[in-house]
Amino acid sequence: AALARPSYVYLLYAVAATLLLLVALRPRTGLPFRLLHGPVVLAAGLAVLAPWMVRNWIQFGDSALTAGYGAFTLAQRLAYNAMTWPEWAAAWLFWFPDVGDDLARALLPPALTGRLGWHAPETFYQTGLGAFMTETRAAAGSAEQHLGYLIRTHLLGDPVKHVAVTLVLAWRGLFAGKWLGVVALLLAWPVVAEMWRRQRLAPLLALGLPLAFMVALHAFVSVSIPRYNTPLIALFCFVIAFAAASLWQRLREPSSGTVRPGTATGGSGGHS
Repeated sequence: AALARPSYVYLLYAVAATLLLLVALRPRTGLPFRLLHGPVVLAAGLAVLAPWMVRNWIQFGDSALTAGYGAFTLAQRLAYNAMTWPEWAAAWLFWFPDVGDDLARALLPPALTGRLGWHAPETFYQTGLGAFMTETRAAAGSAEQHLGYLIRTHLLGDPVKHVAVTLVLAWRGLFAGKWLGVVALLLAWPVVAEMWRRQRLAPLLALGLPLAFMVALHAFVSVSIPRYNTPLIALFCFVIAFAAASLWQRLREPSSGTVRPGTATGGSGGHS
């Protein structure tokens, strides 16, 4: 995934750290073996990424997967922090997939929805590409200092607003597959409850938590659109398939009061 979208390299780091933490909580396992988990995961990731990193080092003298997008991407994201709290509330409806923007425009005043779209000059997206990008780069003094300036001034300068806007941008990025995601979210709680009952929650978390991490990361540092989180479709499909299979199984099971053929209902020999 990191070869297709470099942000996924942070998932590699997160998985390695999480595995190291989890195995550290298992004292019955030998310490050297426990400490190998994180490095083994990192080594496996490096083995996959190494050919591209070598190619970049030969071509550009730098082994980084990509370069030049950090400040550009973050500036687009930080422009959204200028939204007012009423706009923030409106965004939850506006960024609902498929019909959300039309409903929001029909139900809410233009002042609350006008900056939430993509194409109009006053939108947060266009501002991030244009005026905000230009102004912050000039204030930073150079392109090399732009990223540090954005982090210090606009991210750490108002962390509460940044986290709040991250939440609603995560909502926008969550709906890969549009209505597929909506249906999966509606079914999520009963599926989690059933997996818990069957003591099979750990595999579901192993699939879902890395994807949730990427949704949060994309919302924290980018404009967070659904195609960034396309792997969510695998999780959504599992949730819907599991719910359908569980429902089908319950429909096929006989009710608890049904007497099976050949089973006595009374007397000393009857049992079910």
